[in-house]
Amino acid sequence: MDAKLLPHLRACAAAIVRYKAHTLTTASLLHRTSRFLDRQASYAEAEPLYQEALEIYVQALGRVHPSTATNLNALAQLYVSQGRYAEAEPLYLEDLAISEKTLGRVHPETATTLHDLAQLYANQGKYAEAEALSREACEIMVQMLGAEHPNTQIVLDVYEQIVSLLKEAESSSP
Repeated sequence: MDAKLLPHLRACAAAIVRYKAHTLTTASLLHRTSRFLDRQASYAEAEPLYQEALEIYVQALGRVHPSTATNLNALAQLYVSQGRYAEAEPLYLEDLAISEKTLGRVHPETATTLHDLAQLYANQGKYAEAEALSREACEIMVQMLGAEHPNTQIVLDVYEQIVSLLKEAESSSP
């Protein structure tokens, strides 16, 4: 997304919110605008847009839908970026439950959520929980996408980091 479009996106987002223009197209626009703002670390501006998009997705598609799960994940990532781990965890858990129900446990999107949740737990020092989730995410990604796929490589790299952190924590425990 081009930064030159940001003033227009902000105007559209404001109109969507103000006039309650709740359609899947407007939810997608809000979500993509939020992602752009999130990447620019404009968290305070991105959060209400994510929340509005989530509300629209829930109204239009229901709580248990992959698009709802995607928006939950994005909002959780926003919270993680700000160190708001306690707020992120229930969103990741709901995303995981939706993904499992709609896509199945052995699916790349479900593995991505497992990966994200593992990273959250690692950030909180919950290395054993993080390792188990990250290992499962690796197994799914290798099975579904292959070991050489770029997304699989990212998940494998993070798994190695988590294992290293777990070993370090275990060796420093009495």
